[in-house]
Amino acid sequence: MSTTYSYEQVAYDQKLDKTRVSKTPTALIINASSVNRKILQKQLLLMGVKVFVADIEMCIQLFDIQTPDIIIFDLNSFNKTIIESIKYFKKQSDKNFIPVLFIAELDDTDNLVDFINCGGDDFIIKPFQPELLHAKIKSLLRIKNLQDSVIKEKEETAINHANIWIFYFRWFYCK
Repeated sequence: MSTTYSYEQVAYDQKLDKTRVSKTPTALIINASSVNRKILQKQLLLMGVKVFVADIEMCIQLFDIQTPDIIIFDLNSFNKTIIESIKYFKKQSDKNFIPVLFIAELDDTDNLVDFINCGGDDFIIKPFQPELLHAKIKSLLRIKNLQDSVIKEKEETAINHANIWIFYFRWFYCK
């Protein structure tokens, strides 16, 4: 069964094998209290998602080593570092869509608006039903997979067009 990985384990793993391609979705959980982290880890592991955990100070370093398929922020309180982190994630993944899901308290709606405006994609209110969490994560991963497919198709089309131009150039000018 999948396990949770620390920053040091991920860094070591990446040094060993930089070319590994994983079909298992990965999630980065940030800023979760120990209780919420265990709940989130359990739910994600049940879904077959590989889980990485970081606090707000380490999340950017972990992101740079192991880019996740989805980022989950457990919003314990408003923090400017969260907004800076989200902007960093979105900037670094400019052509790859990485969804950001917020988990917040019911009375945290003002902060939720700020977080979504700076690049968040969805939210869920505590306490939440595991089924709702699963549905939202599956939905965001499905959108990510569709976006990745569109980007891959666009890149392949550009390569095919370039190959056609090379063929015509050789045919007309290199007879």
